[in-house]
Amino acid sequence: SVVQWATNHNIYLIISMRQSPGGHNSSPHSGNGGLNELWYKTNYQQRISALWRKIAERYVNEPIVAGYDILNEPEAPDSISFSSVYQSIIDSIRTVDTNHIIFLEGNLWAQYTDWIDPDLDTNLVLSIHYYLPSNYAVDGSGTYPNPGIGFTKNALSIALQGRINHAQSLNLPCYVGEFGAMTSAIGHLIYDEDLISIMDSLSLSWNYYNYKNIKGATNTQAFYY
Repeated sequence: SVVQWATNHNIYLIISMRQSPGGHNSSPHSGNGGLNELWYKTNYQQRISALWRKIAERYVNEPIVAGYDILNEPEAPDSISFSSVYQSIIDSIRTVDTNHIIFLEGNLWAQYTDWIDPDLDTNLVLSIHYYLPSNYAVDGSGTYPNPGIGFTKNALSIALQGRINHAQSLNLPCYVGEFGAMTSAIGHLIYDEDLISIMDSLSLSWNYYNYKNIKGATNTQAFYY
Protein backbone atom coordinates (compact mmCIF):
# COMPACT_ATOMS: atom_id res chain seq x y z
CA SER A 1 0.00 0.00 0.00
CA VAL A 2 0.97 3.65 -0.31
CA VAL A 3 1.04 3.96 3.49
CA GLN A 4 3.42 1.02 3.82
CA TRP A 5 5.68 2.41 1.08
CA ALA A 6 5.80 5.78 2.83
CA THR A 7 6.57 4.12 6.15
CA ASN A 8 9.46 2.18 4.61
CA HIS A 9 10.92 5.38 3.12
CA ASN A 10 10.35 7.70 6.10
CA ILE A 11 7.98 9.87 4.05
CA TYR A 12 4.90 11.56 5.45
CA LEU A 13 1.72 11.76 3.38
CA ILE A 14 -0.72 14.63 2.98
CA ILE A 15 -4.13 13.44 1.81
CA SER A 16 -5.51 15.99 -0.65
CA MET A 17 -8.99 16.31 -2.17
CA ARG A 18 -8.56 17.06 -5.87
CA GLN A 19 -12.17 16.31 -6.87
CA SER A 20 -15.27 17.12 -4.85
CA PRO A 21 -19.02 16.62 -5.22
CA GLY A 22 -20.21 19.49 -7.41
CA GLY A 23 -16.70 20.69 -8.16
CA HIS A 24 -14.86 23.39 -6.23
CA ASN A 25 -13.22 25.34 -9.05
CA SER A 26 -13.93 26.04 -12.71
CA SER A 27 -11.61 23.36 -14.05
CA PRO A 28 -12.96 19.90 -14.98
CA HIS A 29 -10.33 18.22 -12.80
CA SER A 30 -12.06 19.47 -9.62
CA GLY A 31 -15.23 17.46 -10.34
CA ASN A 32 -18.60 18.01 -12.04
CA GLY A 33 -17.12 19.25 -15.31
CA GLY A 34 -15.89 22.50 -13.84
CA LEU A 35 -19.33 23.77 -12.84
CA ASN A 36 -17.94 24.85 -9.43
CA GLU A 37 -21.19 24.15 -7.59
CA LEU A 38 -19.87 23.02 -4.20
CA TRP A 39 -20.12 26.56 -2.84
CA TYR A 40 -23.79 26.92 -3.78
CA LYS A 41 -25.47 23.58 -3.06
CA THR A 42 -26.00 22.21 0.42
CA ASN A 43 -26.22 18.57 -0.68
CA TYR A 44 -22.74 18.73 -2.19
CA GLN A 45 -21.38 20.35 0.98
CA GLN A 46 -22.93 17.60 3.10
CA ARG A 47 -21.42 14.94 0.88
CA ILE A 48 -17.88 16.36 0.99
CA SER A 49 -18.08 16.72 4.77
CA ALA A 50 -19.27 13.13 5.13
CA LEU A 51 -16.53 11.91 2.79
CA TRP A 52 -13.83 13.67 4.80
CA ARG A 53 -15.23 12.18 8.00
CA LYS A 54 -14.84 8.68 6.53
CA ILE A 55 -11.28 9.43 5.42
CA ALA A 56 -10.42 10.78 8.87
CA GLU A 57 -11.92 7.70 10.51
CA ARG A 58 -9.67 5.53 8.35
CA TYR A 59 -6.44 7.40 9.11
CA VAL A 60 -7.04 8.79 12.61
CA ASN A 61 -4.31 6.65 14.18
CA GLU A 62 -1.98 6.52 11.17
CA PRO A 63 1.25 8.35 12.14
CA ILE A 64 2.66 8.43 8.60
CA VAL A 65 -0.18 10.75 7.54
CA ALA A 66 0.83 14.34 8.27
CA GLY A 67 -2.62 15.74 7.67
CA TYR A 68 -5.51 16.55 5.38
CA ASP A 69 -5.51 19.10 2.54
CA ILE A 70 -9.27 19.45 2.37
CA LEU A 71 -9.69 21.16 -1.03
CA ASN A 72 -7.14 21.46 -3.81
CA GLU A 73 -7.13 24.91 -5.48
CA PRO A 74 -10.55 26.21 -4.37
CA GLU A 75 -12.32 28.96 -6.28
CA ALA A 76 -15.01 30.28 -3.95
CA PRO A 77 -17.19 33.22 -5.05
CA ASP A 78 -17.01 35.05 -1.72
CA SER A 79 -15.44 34.88 1.74
CA ILE A 80 -18.67 33.78 3.46
CA SER A 81 -19.17 30.62 1.40
CA PHE A 82 -15.42 29.96 1.48
CA SER A 83 -15.28 30.00 5.28
CA SER A 84 -18.58 28.16 5.66
CA VAL A 85 -17.53 25.20 3.50
CA TYR A 86 -14.12 25.01 5.14
CA GLN A 87 -15.66 25.12 8.61
CA SER A 88 -18.18 22.40 7.80
CA ILE A 89 -15.46 20.05 6.54
CA ILE A 90 -13.19 20.79 9.50
CA ASP A 91 -16.00 20.19 11.99
CA SER A 92 -16.78 16.86 10.34
CA ILE A 93 -13.13 15.74 10.48
CA ARG A 94 -12.72 16.81 14.10
CA THR A 95 -15.65 14.69 15.26
CA VAL A 96 -13.45 11.64 14.66
CA ASP A 97 -9.86 12.91 14.37
CA THR A 98 -8.24 15.55 16.55
CA ASN A 99 -4.72 14.32 15.81
CA HIS A 100 -3.87 15.45 12.32
CA ILE A 101 -2.97 18.80 10.81
CA ILE A 102 -5.54 20.40 8.52
CA PHE A 103 -4.07 22.14 5.48
CA LEU A 104 -6.13 25.01 4.09
CA GLU A 105 -5.34 26.21 0.58
CA GLY A 106 -5.89 29.84 -0.31
CA ASN A 107 -8.69 30.88 -2.63
CA LEU A 108 -8.39 31.33 -6.40
CA TRP A 109 -6.27 28.26 -7.07
CA ALA A 110 -4.36 28.37 -3.77
CA GLN A 111 -3.09 31.87 -4.43
CA TYR A 112 -4.63 34.08 -1.75
CA THR A 113 -4.96 33.07 1.89
CA ASP A 114 -6.54 36.32 3.14
CA TRP A 115 -9.98 34.72 3.56
CA ILE A 116 -8.69 32.02 5.89
CA ASP A 117 -9.80 32.62 9.46
CA PRO A 118 -7.36 31.28 12.08
CA ASP A 119 -10.32 30.47 14.35
CA LEU A 120 -11.43 27.68 11.99
CA ASP A 121 -9.24 25.24 13.92
CA THR A 122 -6.35 25.07 16.37
CA ASN A 123 -4.07 22.89 14.24
CA LEU A 124 -3.81 24.59 10.87
CA VAL A 125 -1.27 25.06 8.12
CA LEU A 126 -1.99 27.55 5.35
CA SER A 127 -1.07 26.30 1.90
CA ILE A 128 -0.29 28.13 -1.32
CA HIS A 129 0.72 27.23 -4.86
CA TYR A 130 3.32 29.31 -6.67
CA TYR A 131 3.39 29.55 -10.47
CA LEU A 132 4.61 33.07 -11.11
CA PRO A 133 4.74 34.54 -13.61
CA SER A 134 2.10 32.30 -15.19
CA ASN A 135 3.25 32.85 -18.77
CA TYR A 136 6.60 31.32 -17.79
CA ALA A 137 5.73 28.71 -15.15
CA VAL A 138 2.41 27.53 -16.64
CA ASP A 139 2.60 28.40 -20.34
CA GLY A 140 6.31 27.67 -20.70
CA SER A 141 7.24 30.81 -22.61
CA GLY A 142 10.11 33.18 -21.91
CA THR A 143 13.58 33.01 -20.38
CA TYR A 144 14.81 33.05 -16.81
CA PRO A 145 16.60 35.00 -15.54
CA ASN A 146 15.83 38.07 -17.64
CA PRO A 147 17.01 41.21 -15.80
CA GLY A 148 15.94 43.40 -18.71
CA ILE A 149 12.28 42.88 -17.82
CA GLY A 150 12.82 42.50 -14.09
CA PHE A 151 12.44 38.72 -14.10
CA THR A 152 15.03 37.93 -11.43
CA LYS A 153 15.47 36.00 -8.20
CA ASN A 154 14.67 39.15 -6.27
CA ALA A 155 11.36 39.50 -8.16
CA LEU A 156 10.48 35.89 -7.28
CA SER A 157 11.25 36.60 -3.64
CA ILE A 158 9.05 39.71 -3.52
CA ALA A 159 6.12 37.89 -5.15
CA LEU A 160 6.43 34.91 -2.82
CA GLN A 161 6.59 37.14 0.23
CA GLY A 162 3.31 38.71 -0.83
CA ARG A 163 1.71 35.27 -0.84
CA ILE A 164 2.81 34.34 2.69
CA ASN A 165 2.24 37.67 4.47
CA HIS A 166 -1.19 36.64 5.78
CA ALA A 167 0.10 33.40 7.29
CA GLN A 168 2.97 35.24 8.94
CA SER A 169 0.62 37.88 10.34
CA LEU A 170 -1.40 35.07 11.96
CA ASN A 171 1.74 33.30 13.17
CA LEU A 172 0.68 30.20 11.26
CA PRO A 173 2.99 27.98 9.22
CA CYS A 174 2.73 28.28 5.43
CA TYR A 175 3.33 25.34 3.11
CA VAL A 176 4.08 25.74 -0.61
CA GLY A 177 2.21 22.69 -1.82
CA GLU A 178 2.97 23.15 -5.53
CA PHE A 179 5.49 25.03 -7.64
CA GLY A 180 7.59 24.54 -10.74
CA ALA A 181 8.10 25.75 -14.30
CA MET A 182 7.38 24.06 -17.61
CA THR A 183 10.37 22.28 -19.09
CA SER A 184 9.76 24.19 -22.33
CA ALA A 185 10.61 27.45 -20.52
CA ILE A 186 14.23 28.45 -21.03
CA GLY A 187 16.15 28.27 -17.76
CA HIS A 188 13.43 26.36 -15.92
CA LEU A 189 15.88 24.49 -13.68
CA ILE A 190 17.58 27.74 -12.66
CA TYR A 191 14.13 29.11 -11.84
CA ASP A 192 13.36 26.04 -9.71
CA GLU A 193 16.72 26.23 -7.92
CA ASP A 194 16.31 29.94 -7.15
CA LEU A 195 12.77 29.45 -5.86
CA ILE A 196 13.83 26.56 -3.64
CA SER A 197 16.65 28.72 -2.27
CA ILE A 198 14.17 31.49 -1.46
CA MET A 199 11.74 29.12 0.24
CA ASP A 200 14.49 27.56 2.30
CA SER A 201 15.71 31.00 3.38
CA LEU A 202 12.16 31.72 4.62
CA SER A 203 11.96 28.34 6.41
CA LEU A 204 9.00 27.29 4.25
CA SER A 205 8.12 23.66 3.71
CA TRP A 206 7.51 22.87 0.05
CA ASN A 207 6.60 20.17 -2.44
CA TYR A 208 7.56 20.19 -6.12
CA TYR A 209 4.92 19.63 -8.79
CA ASN A 210 5.20 17.61 -11.03
CA TYR A 211 8.31 15.58 -10.20
CA LYS A 212 7.82 12.64 -12.57
CA ASN A 213 6.07 12.29 -15.92
CA ILE A 214 5.97 10.18 -19.07
CA LYS A 215 9.13 10.38 -21.15
CA GLY A 216 8.63 12.49 -24.25
CA ALA A 217 5.75 14.55 -22.86
CA THR A 218 6.11 18.18 -23.91
CA ASN A 219 3.45 19.76 -21.72
CA THR A 220 4.99 19.01 -18.33
CA GLN A 221 6.80 20.47 -15.35
CA ALA A 222 8.51 17.16 -14.61
CA PHE A 223 12.27 16.89 -14.53
CA TYR A 224 12.40 13.12 -14.05
CA TYR A 225 11.12 10.38 -16.36
